[in-house]
Amino acid sequence: MSLDQERPLLKLKLYDFQKESVKFLCNKTSGYLGDGVGLGKSLESLAIYALYAKHKKAKLIVVTLSSAVFQWCKEVEKCLYGRIVIPVTAGSGIQSRNSVYSYFVSDADIIILNYSLLRIDQDIIMSCIKNLKSK
Repeated sequence: MSLDQERPLLKLKLYDFQKESVKFLCNKTSGYLGDGVGLGKSLESLAIYALYAKHKKAKLIVVTLSSAVFQWCKEVEKCLYGRIVIPVTAGSGIQSRNSVYSYFVSDADIIILNYSLLRIDQDIIMSCIKNLKSK
């Protein structure tokens, strides 16, 4: 996949070191993005998502600190065109979160939640992932 020619979803331009990170991670089945603070890890992660979304319907689950959920929403808005992003917060009741997860399977592109909710809702989230795989 080419970062220069296929950037329909990405609003921002990557620096060369970021392109290298994205290329490296796209060629792996797993990896770790350990750049320093302020070097664009969020942008690099979203660039990887954008590359996959270019070729097929892609979904993204971002798991972060509670205090960073809405910052991630801003990052997605700043970095990507036309994505439906849903923050999942602890203030939402379980039924509300179930609705969000179902909407993620059907229509939303990205959900952003914290580590606690991942632990609490792991069975629901795994069920959603299975539903996505069966589509």
